[in-house]
Amino acid sequence: TEYIAFFLESKIREYQSIAIGGAQPFVGLDVFRNTLVPLPPLAEQKRIVAEIERCFALIDQIEQSQSDLQTVIKQTQSKILDLAIHGKLVPQDPNDEPASELLKRINPKAEITCDNGHSEKLPQGWYSATINDVCSIIGGVSYNKADIQDTGIRVLRGGNIQSGKVFYCSDDVFIPFSYQNKENQVQYGDIIVVASTGSQTLIGKTGFVDRDIPKTQIGAFLRIVRPKQKTLSPYIRLLFQTDAYKDYIRNVAKGSNINNVKNAHLQNYQICLPPLAEQQRIVTKIEELFSVLDNIQNALEA
Repeated sequence: TEYIAFFLESKIREYQSIAIGGAQPFVGLDVFRNTLVPLPPLAEQKRIVAEIERCFALIDQIEQSQSDLQTVIKQTQSKILDLAIHGKLVPQDPNDEPASELLKRINPKAEITCDNGHSEKLPQGWYSATINDVCSIIGGVSYNKADIQDTGIRVLRGGNIQSGKVFYCSDDVFIPFSYQNKENQVQYGDIIVVASTGSQTLIGKTGFVDRDIPKTQIGAFLRIVRPKQKTLSPYIRLLFQTDAYKDYIRNVAKGSNINNVKNAHLQNYQICLPPLAEQQRIVTKIEELFSVLDNIQNALEA
């Protein structure tokens, strides 16, 4: 019985290729009855079955090892980001301009009193700030469904935000140019946040705009986090990939049916801001480390 079961399993693709029918394709009984079976001696059948089971068990172990390694890769990426935002990934340089000076240029009216902000535990030159200190939060466009058309302004929705990036989708919505709004027009360097969804897992997920996307705005369930200075974008992007951010958003956005991220939730998110020169060193180091991990991940999936 076991030998015949393995043999029939080896014929699946052949049976699929000759199946007939529309919604529920099937293979006629005569096909099975007339299938020729290479029948070895009973003792050899048992040896074949034993060898197949041994090989399948080995494959299962390999697949489990791949799954475990993929988990380790994700944990490693999270740890790298955690080290980065706590000043432990790259060394500090006392010659770097302190982050407090950067903040003064961004907001000259801000009362910034010392280089390490409100905590002596911060690394040299760092400053404790909020997202509101360094970014603008921009809402999306609301439109009449009757105005949806085949061309015009593309409206990004939650499905366009995948794996930390922004993608086009086959079911993208387009609206007339009369809805054009320069503020929520997507720009290079923006971080797009899913601000309303029924999923506790997807709430707050982000996509980084790494290219110019013309004639594209965000929908009402998204938010744009736009750094007030473009050079901040690569580092701010990293902050929105950390476990600390994800935990914060899931906590503040809890709802009975729909989870919502309010503008104030994003504005009040506390961050530790390194000097600009150190931000650039951090981003370069993370890109280098993540490239190695991505290569391993791609090899596992090949």
